[in-house]
Amino acid sequence: MAMLPGMAKQKPSLLHAILTLRCARCREGRVHATFWQMNEFCPVCGLKFEREPGYYLMGIFFGYVINAIIFLPICIALYLLGVTWQAYVGVGVAIVLLSPLVLRYSRVVWLHVDEFLDPRTNEK
Repeated sequence: MAMLPGMAKQKPSLLHAILTLRCARCREGRVHATFWQMNEFCPVCGLKFEREPGYYLMGIFFGYVINAIIFLPICIALYLLGVTWQAYVGVGVAIVLLSPLVLRYSRVVWLHVDEFLDPRTNEK
């Protein structure tokens, strides 16, 4: 649909912004430059992603929560099915292998939560 003059562009939804790893303020700019490296600033709105040293330590907590949401139901199902200990080892290996991906999402979730609780208005 074409934009009419005077119409403001609507922000993507919060869920879409988190799932696609986008900026907490504009919800358009990519948070990560590469798989392993974050952008320092949002390429769209200029938001500085790291407010202070150690800013993403709270992201570790969100990583634990994300892992619990993903793997706790799996472990409960394995327990109820009465599988062997090797299945639990497999879940542990999956947690380790998925850690870099979970870290990316946990940082973005923390960025969105922090921006919601304490929005930055003094920046660009």
